[in-house]
Order: sequence, then C-alpha cells, then structure tokens
Amino acid sequence: MRENSKYSDKDIIDLLIHSARLNNPTVNTAARQPDSPTSMHPNTFFYHLSKLNENEIKSTFERITEELLRFAEPIRGKRVDIAIDTHDWLFYGDRNAEGVVGTQHKRGTNYAYKFITVCVVEPSFRFTLAVAPIKDYSDKHEVLRYVLERALSLVNVRTAYLDSWFFDVYSVRILKELGIDFVIQGRKTTRISRVLSENEGKDIIVVKDYEMVRKREGPVLKEKVNLFIVPHRYKENEHTYFVTNLHVDECNAEYLAELFRKRWGIETSYRVKAGVRLKTCTKKYNVRYFMFLFSAILYNLWVLFNLVFGVLKFRRVFVEPLITIFNFITVVLLDSGQPG
Repeated sequence: MRENSKYSDKDIIDLLIHSARLNNPTVNTAARQPDSPTSMHPNTFFYHLSKLNENEIKSTFERITEELLRFAEPIRGKRVDIAIDTHDWLFYGDRNAEGVVGTQHKRGTNYAYKFITVCVVEPSFRFTLAVAPIKDYSDKHEVLRYVLERALSLVNVRTAYLDSWFFDVYSVRILKELGIDFVIQGRKTTRISRVLSENEGKDIIVVKDYEMVRKREGPVLKEKVNLFIVPHRYKENEHTYFVTNLHVDECNAEYLAELFRKRWGIETSYRVKAGVRLKTCTKKYNVRYFMFLFSAILYNLWVLFNLVFGVLKFRRVFVEPLITIFNFITVVLLDSGQPG
C-alpha cells in the first residue's frame, strides 16, 4: 500500500480474518456485516490483492512458515513423519484461465487449481510445511522436488508417505536422491497383477528389489524398491499395494501399512483449511493463490496455538485440538483487539 492510500495492509488482513470465521466465507458477505473491521469495498480488496505477484506471495508464505516453526519447541529437533498429497480447488469457468488444469470429474466440473502440499502428520502437530501449485502436469516432479527440499530445510524427516499419484519411477528417484525414507501407495498394474497370480493364496506378499519400470517416451527408466501387498482393510478379497525403500518382510508389512494411515492426517488438514478458505469467483490466479496460502497460514497458526497453549497451560501435548479453528479465529485473533 502507498502512504497516501485510504486503507492499510492491516485493513486487508483484518477483512480476511473476519471473512474466514463465517460459515460461508466470502469477502462480499463479510464486508456487509455490522461488525466488519473496515469499510473497504470488496472490489477495493480484490484490486489490491491482484497487484501481488506469485513470487511475493510464495516468499511471504515461506517466511511466515519459518517464523511460526521457531515457536514449535515441543517438536524442534525431533524426527517427524510427513505426508505429500495433492489438493484440487475446483474451478467452474473458462478452462483456459491461468493456473487451471484438468482433473477427475467432481461436483460438476473437470477443472481445478491443483496444489502439492507437504504436512507434518504427527497427531499433535499436523503442520503444513510447503505448498506449491501445479500449473502443468509436466511440472509434477519439479514441484515434488521443491516441496521435499523445502520440508527437509525445515524439519528432521523420518518417513514420507505419498499416495498413488506419486507411484512412478521419477518420484521414487527424487526421494532416493534426497535420502528420504518413503512409503508410496501403489496401483494394480499388469506387473503387480502378475505378482498376485504367482502368489495366489497368500495374505501378505513381499517382493524385495521389485523393479519399477518406465517405458513411455524417451529412455527406459528403472528403480528398485521393496513391494509389499496386504489385505485391504475393509474390502474382502481385495488388496492394498505399497512400495518402499524401508526394510519390509511378512512380519512387519501390515505394520508399515498401518503406519501409512498417518497420511490421512493431511486429508484432515485439507478439510479444516477448506472451511476457512474464502470462496470467490475471481479468475485472477494470484488472488486464488494468495487465498489458498492464507488458509494454510490460518491453519498453521491454529495448530501452533493448540500445541503451545497445551504445553504452557497444562504442561502436556494434546493429540486433539483444545479449541476449534473457528473459535481460535473469533476469540484469539478477533477478540484480541488487533486481528491483523
């Protein structure tokens, strides 16, 4: 904001926080509320946000994440598990809008803004470490490398859990190059079907040095992993498939599969973030990008508050949050008198 501007940065942040606490968070609705912290018109709000560029938004989120982690004393220096996943912010509009990619049909659309995120998935600290957009599917592995390197710079990673979208040779190669222990959920490919047939009747199947192969476009690529197959948790006569660089045998295969369920912590974080993410019809990519990262910042603040409050007040770390995110926004951020 310029010095002669009618509004300040704080006015924008206050309106964002005020909007996030609503049941159906939109700036238009928040601006009309009697207790709105500013008289700023929604058009003015979007005008100022649209002036931000992608690099500014990214670097600001990174600085805030680093600053927040300084206060996470209970987990500092400890080895933590992380999960890597993708999130679709569904888009209804021009398929050629900046940042929009095709996605699996869901709720009336085939298009979305897609993001890769990395979260700590310890029960008491499901903190978002990195977020990066995928504007083109050809950038998938470059983005994966970036978020993993970012995570490694922030925490001491024990194991990374990835869903089947990363079940490919390039993803495995990146994880190995970065020295990360991993468990990736697999898919029932032709070669895995053959493994099942060769081991018919077995509940648990382990194949050491299973060779993943990529034969499409360009040179043939290969990476060795340990494949393990366990009975599906809920579906009778079906299996779940995983690949890992960890030691696995018939004795610990189900244990590793159970550990993979930690990855669902990232799914929980998506639901919470979606609840406080502002809804908008704007096609301006930088505004969308800002709003997605702002919801991640609010979420991280909430996670950190619950961690620190539990330690200071009760001398312990709680698995379940002591306060909901909406109460946190309303009581801690807004009622503090200085929401920005």
